[in-house]
Amino acid sequence: MAALPTPTELAGIVVASALAVHFTSPVTTTPKTIPLPQWALELANNPQLQRISMREWSDPLYRKLKGWVGNDLCHNTNGNAVKILNYYWNPATDELTGVVYFGSDCESHRGLCHGGSYTSLMDDFCGHIAFISGSSPWFGATVQVNVTLRKPIHIHQVLRVHGTKTTDGKKCKCTAVLDDGAGTATYCRLEGLSVTGLRLTCQDEHKDDDVANRVWQTNGAMKQDVDSTAAGNDEKEERAAALSVVRAVPFKSIGKVATLVVLGLIISRAIDVHVHGRV
Repeated sequence: MAALPTPTELAGIVVASALAVHFTSPVTTTPKTIPLPQWALELANNPQLQRISMREWSDPLYRKLKGWVGNDLCHNTNGNAVKILNYYWNPATDELTGVVYFGSDCESHRGLCHGGSYTSLMDDFCGHIAFISGSSPWFGATVQVNVTLRKPIHIHQVLRVHGTKTTDGKKCKCTAVLDDGAGTATYCRLEGLSVTGLRLTCQDEHKDDDVANRVWQTNGAMKQDVDSTAAGNDEKEERAAALSVVRAVPFKSIGKVATLVVLGLIISRAIDVHVHGRV
């Protein structure tokens, strides 16, 4: 019968396994501060534009309380795939412009973005240009996205998406371009179609709740959903209850390595006591 490993050997095995897991996991780092090109800074300071704000893009607890079950695909502030940093609306020309970051989770060919990240961006753009030009967030849906890929996008690039729309009844036809901000390099083009006047949800009770009944309001240089400015009493109570649950959850953010090392030491000690009779 082969000898059982000693506690020291067991601990070494556990540590080695933990380090292997740690160092072979995919690297998905996002810069703490994403450097913005000059054209993006100029968009932020353009008095003719309205920056779009929706509370569910930046408030995870609000999302949970209001029926969302995950993170927004293109507006997750902690995400590391395609991320729309800001949308800007020009009410005089019906033009929408976005500042877009392509993180490392977009990767396909080495150092380059998957074509699906282009398409996800353009799907979001096609839907939101219909919402933003209308009276209410989420009052419609994208039904057709035709994207022509023109040029590879490098991981960590910041690009500009801009386009406009024409309406025919409930149909909203959208054309857009993803470029380098100067118009000298085009990465893809969109011809899309959205429809307005419908609410999509997985639960019937969401079709006429306070989220569904929000409207846009303009506050200086910002166009935001009306629910972004204040919370009603019901929501305040829900938020307080949710926070109390969060605070009651034990702290669990111990690293993988430390957790496995402790577990290994406990197992090795148990083997010593049970098999070898050592205390």
